[in-house]
Formats: sequence, structure tokens, C-alpha cells
Amino acid sequence: MGQKQVPGATSCAPRSQPVDQELRPAQQ
Repeated sequence: MGQKQVPGATSCAPRSQPVDQELRPAQQ
């Protein structure tokens, strides 16, 4: 159960966090 929550939370965390926004424009 712990392993399933790890990948799920990590996918939602970076998406909601501003870290994704900084990486998105950098790649573009």
C-alpha cells in the first residue's frame, strides 16, 4: 500500500507545485 501511495503522491505533488512551471518554460 505504501509503494502505491508513493508514485501517486509524487505525480500530484510536482503538478500542483510551482516546480513544474519552472521546468516547463525551461524546456520550451
